[in-house]
Amino acid sequence: MPLPDPTPERATPEAGARPSLELFRLILGHIGLHSAFSGMRMATPLLALSLGYGTASIGVLMAMFAAAQIAIALPARRLVNDRGLKFCLTLCGVSAASGIGLAAAWPALPALGLGALCCGGAIGLSLITLQRHVGRAAASDAELRRGLSWVSIAPTASTFIGPLLAGALIDNAGYQAAFMALGLLPLGSLVAARLAREIPMAPAPTQAPSAPWSLLRLPHFRQLMVLNWLMSACWDLHGFMVPVIAHERGISASSIGMLMGAFALAATLSRLAVPAIASRAPDWLVLAIAVTLSGALLALYPFLESLPSMMACSFALGALLGAVQPLVMILIHKVAPEHRQVDAMALRMMMFNGSGIAMPMAYGAAGIALTASGVFHAAGVVVFLGGGLCIRAVLGLLREQKEAERAPPPA
Repeated sequence: MPLPDPTPERATPEAGARPSLELFRLILGHIGLHSAFSGMRMATPLLALSLGYGTASIGVLMAMFAAAQIAIALPARRLVNDRGLKFCLTLCGVSAASGIGLAAAWPALPALGLGALCCGGAIGLSLITLQRHVGRAAASDAELRRGLSWVSIAPTASTFIGPLLAGALIDNAGYQAAFMALGLLPLGSLVAARLAREIPMAPAPTQAPSAPWSLLRLPHFRQLMVLNWLMSACWDLHGFMVPVIAHERGISASSIGMLMGAFALAATLSRLAVPAIASRAPDWLVLAIAVTLSGALLALYPFLESLPSMMACSFALGALLGAVQPLVMILIHKVAPEHRQVDAMALRMMMFNGSGIAMPMAYGAAGIALTASGVFHAAGVVVFLGGGLCIRAVLGLLREQKEAERAPPPA
């Protein structure tokens, strides 16, 4: 895997644009938005079940959350570039609040479907908008790493807040109260958008815009997407198959929840450590090692019988995979041309959410033929070998770079 050429020193943006208090407000707004999304994802299937709908209808509802993010990815490129931060975040807040409010006012399957589409689309647009803003506001690679790491914490932190709030309100006040409370959370995006400072867009080349997938012609970006897909496969496998294998072993639902919680907690903590880790080692190398070790842990998982050992493995997997996502975003800002970075984010979102729909179906089909343990072994070997090849290539390129630096200059 060729390493990208060293990126030039980032130019300092306009005064006051560096991510600090403003970034903190934007992240809080995104946590509110993502908490509403997470709570909606938990409450939607529960309400559908209480209304008498079957698993097929629930599967379609859950797929809508990811499908909306795929659908919004291409329009998001133009919205972010043409309309800017304030407009996009305001649109996200209004869209999510309206969709959840509709479900609160009309608790029926069509309203739940529209709410899922509104929330999924709002999350997709908000992520691309914030990642692009942080990339343009960062004055150095250190600020870029720190900003993207903090932005990536919002989804994992929201995994606790949204379902906890929704569950407590459903049990004590009913579904309508839960949806009404969740509908207030996205309003934080409106406040953050109002207080944010727009950064003028850099002029784009005069040639006609290219399709996002033309970025796959760039070797560095193509290789980055392969590593991103390996990470997505690991993430989807853990979320889909760990409950299956735990249920096969007679582990209780509360203990399965602890396994998933350990994974989410570790993913949150590891994202805080990414700036420190990435400043001490090449980003490509850290990313490849994290993916490779994740593959090894997946292959090891079926051999673990006790709950403590499974929880330790889930925590380790969460720590590795949690660090991968901000590293991918950091490298996107390095390998994609500045005027195509929104395209790169949109393409990554399409691939990530497409994997989120396709991989659980593939794992479910494979589980019939291979058993749950066999799926872990097969996926772990594939991910381990893919990451290992990347490590070997990166180490080779680093050695070549060092030898080139030591060589005497030509006469």
